[in-house]
Amino acid sequence: MKTSTQPKLVTFKYVFLSLLLTLPILLLVLRLQPQNLRWTAAAPGNIRPPTVPNITTRGIRIRPGYTSYEVYIQRQVNKTLNPRLRQVWITRDWDRKIQVFSQFFQHLKRRSLLSNDSKSLCIGARVGQEVEALRRVGVSDSVGIDLVPYPPLVVKGDFHNQPFGNDTFDFEFSNVFDHALLPDKFVAEIERTLKPRGICVLHVAVCEADG
Repeated sequence: MKTSTQPKLVTFKYVFLSLLLTLPILLLVLRLQPQNLRWTAAAPGNIRPPTVPNITTRGIRIRPGYTSYEVYIQRQVNKTLNPRLRQVWITRDWDRKIQVFSQFFQHLKRRSLLSNDSKSLCIGARVGQEVEALRRVGVSDSVGIDLVPYPPLVVKGDFHNQPFGNDTFDFEFSNVFDHALLPDKFVAEIERTLKPRGICVLHVAVCEADG
């Protein structure tokens, strides 16, 4: 009798130990899934939560550290309204960034990816250096969106729910893709508002140099 039950007890111990070790990992994976985000509160002002919260990210994880959409929005708004940052953006960084963006947009024009007739959108434009750069290189029909408006260059808008109709823009640019709470929703809104055969350019850092 002892001989027959001992292997079962040993097997049970291993199974129990395996479950004990894998449970925290399983809970962590479930926690990171977008469908487990709870849209429990309305966002400040007229910013609407994404209409499709259950998104499969296909390997791209949502940004960690946010318990609700409202918390995410409020943190981004607070950052944009930070007086020290805004002062830097409109003074020290203003001409430097416009020069860099202007050179970049001129390069796109030479490659026929952008023209003076392009209706253009800059996503997450803060104070609108990108928009100003587009206008200076001749793309006059340009506007930016950000959670905090900065007239006349930037209107209020959430890049998870762009405040524009379908097929609106010929060209869309953003260097804040890494700021998105839901990357797939960010891209889906670009696909929705971009005209057929339109051009989208996302500037992202794929690695950091050592040292």
